[in-house]
Amino acid sequence: MWAHRYGSIVEKFRKWADSESGVRAALIVGSQARTDLPADQWSDLDVVIFHTDPARLIDSTEWFQPFGSVVLSIVEATAVGGSRERRVLYSDGRDVDFAIFPSTAIPFLTEGPEGLSVLSRGFEILLDKDHQLGKLRPVAGSRAHESLGLPTEEVFRANVLDFFYHHLWAAKKLRRGEIWTAKMGCDGYLKLLLVRMIEWSTIASAPTKVDVWHDGRFIDRWAPPR
Repeated sequence: MWAHRYGSIVEKFRKWADSESGVRAALIVGSQARTDLPADQWSDLDVVIFHTDPARLIDSTEWFQPFGSVVLSIVEATAVGGSRERRVLYSDGRDVDFAIFPSTAIPFLTEGPEGLSVLSRGFEILLDKDHQLGKLRPVAGSRAHESLGLPTEEVFRANVLDFFYHHLWAAKKLRRGEIWTAKMGCDGYLKLLLVRMIEWSTIASAPTKVDVWHDGRFIDRWAPPR
């Protein structure tokens, strides 16, 4: 799927990664590797890099320059895995998220639910210098999408109380005239708590395991219409 739009970037990346001793493995994940909800014309490219010194890539803005004409680059936290990624926008509109993990984290892919959730949706191996990724496909293929578990009573109550507390908090901000802060509370924090409840409700009521995406992605597909 990625070959038509991102082929030249991938080939340049592969040549660079092959010559960069710190890069031990690399994968394409996300929409460019999925068959369900595959990439469309707006999709970016998600590349996972396993490096012996991740900070070297996170802190540098030089290594990805040869892949294309760079407009800007930012560093963010990865959606899963607790690491960081360097997001790069190129002048032709193509954008690539380079998620950078330590090479010692490769077992995370097959042992942790977050890693399996990503792999089960599709992936493509670009580089495997130490031959550690060979078992990924059978492991990912044998696992259904990993779903969030149901909360404990303590966690459930904390979420409900947090939700109602911040309703009052947002109302006070509104009455005080702090419109921006109130709006951020309603459209940001309260909705994060709400989508967590929707996830739990969906999991609890589904007859089989349901693929609940992170941060409410594709909620119109996995959550009940109500």
